[in-house]
Amino acid sequence: MLKLTREEIQSLIEKSNASLRKRAALPFHPSEKLGTRCIINCIQQDSYVAPHLHPNLNGQEIWMPLQGKIAVLIFTEEGKINDKMLLSSTDHIFIEIPNRTYHTAVALERNSIMYELSEGPYFPDSYKKFAPWAPSENDRERAVEYLQQLKRELL
Repeated sequence: MLKLTREEIQSLIEKSNASLRKRAALPFHPSEKLGTRCIINCIQQDSYVAPHLHPNLNGQEIWMPLQGKIAVLIFTEEGKINDKMLLSSTDHIFIEIPNRTYHTAVALERNSIMYELSEGPYFPDSYKKFAPWAPSENDRERAVEYLQQLKRELL
């Protein structure tokens, strides 16, 4: 049985604030698990999640907000925003992102938390393909600029 406590949420918030990436994840299953994997993600407003896709046939993801507000951006192959949606308890409360679709998440409120469902297993080298037109998360200066650009486009 899976369960999530307020104490675990608070711990995740603290980890995300302490992280250089300004986000933290709480997986409920080991990465090598076949089948449905559940993860709780906490994302801070200054976290840059590099646009990426999941190339596998079972690479779709389902996101549901638990707290805060998160913008989901869907991109064309060339990097143009194709669709956007706000996830929160008062906006959209569910999105399924198809496999092989470039996407990112932008936290619009502090301590934004979402529940993510995906298909395992998770292998870091093949699970995710980063968009060639977006800055790497390791290029902090360009990543910050790009995140600000994405936020402006949300207005």
